[in-house]
This record gives sequence, C-alpha cells and structure tokens, in this order.
Amino acid sequence: AGESVQLTGCWKSGSTGQGSIGGQVAWGQNLNVDVSLKGARLPINVEPYAEVEVAPDLKISMQGERLAISGKVLVPKGAITVRELPPSTVKLSGDTVIVGQQTEEGAPPLAVAMDIDVEVGQEKLAFSGFGLTANLVGRVHIGD
Repeated sequence: AGESVQLTGCWKSGSTGQGSIGGQVAWGQNLNVDVSLKGARLPINVEPYAEVEVAPDLKISMQGERLAISGKVLVPKGAITVRELPPSTVKLSGDTVIVGQQTEEGAPPLAVAMDIDVEVGQEKLAFSGFGLTANLVGRVHIGD
C-alpha cells in the first residue's frame, strides 16, 4: 500500500515576487513526484555575485531513479558581478574515475533529464567581471 500527499501552495517574496507550487508526491514501492513550480519577479540573491529576479515555470517529476525537470525560467533583470572566482570553481564531477585509484561502491547515481529554456535580459540584466561590463540578452537551453 502506498502513501501520497497533494501539494498546493503559494508565497510572496520581496515587494513584488510571488510563487506557487502544486502537485503530488507518492511513496511506497517507489517514489513518484509530479510537481509544478511557477513564479513571477522572485528575488534571488547569490552572495556576493548576483541579485536577479526570476520567473520560473517548471515541471518536476521523479519516477523510480529518474528525475526530470522541464519548462522555462525567465531572468528579466538584475546584476551579476564577478570579482574573482572562488577556489571551489573547478571540481571533479561525482562520476570522475581516476586511473589507479580504487572506487567506492555505492548507490548508482540518479538519472537526471533536463529540458529547460532560460531567457535573460528582457528588461536589463547587467554583467560585470573579467574586464567586461555588458547587458546580457538571450536564451540558453539546458538539456539532453
């Protein structure tokens, strides 16, 4: 017999930001997730690099050992300033194999499928770093 929960919620963030979440999470034999996340003008602050507003429209699902995230994220305005890269900027990924080094046996990695369109600079997204100062405009697709 499985168990499940229905999610419905909304929140406000900052003076104009608002978001909502809805969907279902079920567990028992396997974990099954079907959730949507939406928002408008949500403030995101990544110290000390960025202060931006985002508008996500994402669908997040998980069935068994597969996580899928799809949808669109708008980053209409904000500022990104990179003074220097932190020491942790370059890391080896978790699936890196170093020849001659023993590997740890553990749970297989979670399969992740992504299909996300990110659009930036609809209003003004300023970037400053590495000798460059510019307003960013465009889109990038994150996915398989």
